[in-house]
Amino acid sequence: MLTRSSHDIMERILRNHIEDICVDVALHDDRTVFDELIERGYVNEDNLDVIIDRVTRLRDAASSAYLLEAKRERFGQRERNYDL
Repeated sequence: MLTRSSHDIMERILRNHIEDICVDVALHDDRTVFDELIERGYVNEDNLDVIIDRVTRLRDAASSAYLLEAKRERFGQRERNYDL
């Protein structure tokens, strides 16, 4: 329903603020949003470590563990990281 320019602006906002968005998602414990962000490429192998670090600072073990598991499953990270 968005015009092309509005769509581009919204996409740019998502890409530029993905870390803050993921912190808010973790605060609401909404794993389906994490899945959508990963599926659509906003959360990717390049920014996932920074996002995990930001979410871990919240002391939210459930969201941190979910993202670590997503990293392992979706991006082939086989090493175990227990730095929660």
